[in-house]
Amino acid sequence: MMYETVNRLFLVYANLLCYDCDAGPECEDPAGHNVRTVVCDKEYPNAKVTGDKLICLSLETFFSAEGRGFGFQKSGIYRGCNVIPSSVSEGNFCEHFKNNHRSPRFNFGKCAFCNHTRCVP
Repeated sequence: MMYETVNRLFLVYANLLCYDCDAGPECEDPAGHNVRTVVCDKEYPNAKVTGDKLICLSLETFFSAEGRGFGFQKSGIYRGCNVIPSSVSEGNFCEHFKNNHRSPRFNFGKCAFCNHTRCVP
C-alpha cells in the first residue's frame, strides 16, 4: 500500500502542467479564460535525464514586423513550458533566455518562472 502511494505522488510530480498561450488577454488570466495546458515532460522529454529543471515560463513580449508596406506589432504575455539548463543558475535564467533568443523583431520585458502545476508567476 505504501509503495502505491509513493508511485502516485511521483506521477503527479513527474507531469508538470503549464498554461500555453501567446500574447493576448487570455494569457493575463489563464485560469479565468480556461487556457489550455501542456505537459512539460512531453515537451522536454530529456530534461530530467540531463539534469535540467522543468519550469512554467511567463514572459512579457513585444514583436514587430515591417516590410512591403505594412507593419505588424503585437505585445503581451507569453506562457509555456521551458527548462533551466543544468549549466545555468536559476538566478541567471531569465538573462540567459533573453540572450539566447535575441532578435531585432523581438523584445522581452518581465520574465518569471515557477515549477508547480498551472502556476502563474
